[in-house]
Amino acid sequence: MGNTDKEVYILQIDVEDRYAEEMVRKVQALRQLDSDAIYWTHRSLTFTNQYGQKNTIDIYPLTPFLAMGEEIIWQSPKANINDKKKKVVWIDAVTNHRVFQYSYEEHKDAVILFPSVEDVKITNEARGAGLRIYNTTSPYLTGIQASGATGIVGDIVIYSQGTPWITFTQVNDPETLSNVLRSFNQQQSNVLVTNGETGPNSRASSS
Repeated sequence: MGNTDKEVYILQIDVEDRYAEEMVRKVQALRQLDSDAIYWTHRSLTFTNQYGQKNTIDIYPLTPFLAMGEEIIWQSPKANINDKKKKVVWIDAVTNHRVFQYSYEEHKDAVILFPSVEDVKITNEARGAGLRIYNTTSPYLTGIQASGATGIVGDIVIYSQGTPWITFTQVNDPETLSNVLRSFNQQQSNVLVTNGETGPNSRASSS
């Protein structure tokens, strides 16, 4: 329904019968998310530069949408293959503002905003090939080696609020990613995180 003229708009999508029920379920789930105040939790991050100038950005950390100026530094998407088609259903990711895992099937996630990372530990190290996709063009990786040439695979456990909050499994060259996490946490040690308004009416534009 239109926001101003109250006219009813109808969108018709042609899909194969076997996908119809799934499509209806997904649309209904998205409609519920639209009015879910927790899902649209809003935080404000205030940065202060060396000259005392402040800059504030708005972020919706429980969603997969990027804030203004936020970019993915490292990611490990996981996909299901159905009818020879690959569909991403889960993502582990590190941005310049947060660490998060997100399920595209259940629309649920685990997230830690920098600088709330309390500790980073590497476990289950072994020789092998793991998962890694770095944004090698990002200026945020300057000075942090991301070669991934060690041939070591391991799990990274990220702590927050005194507990292991997020675990990335089968990470290629886990030492490099650990260095990335610690570097961002240190760089943003003085970032002020405050609560914002909640609900869909307070949303910022997604990237």
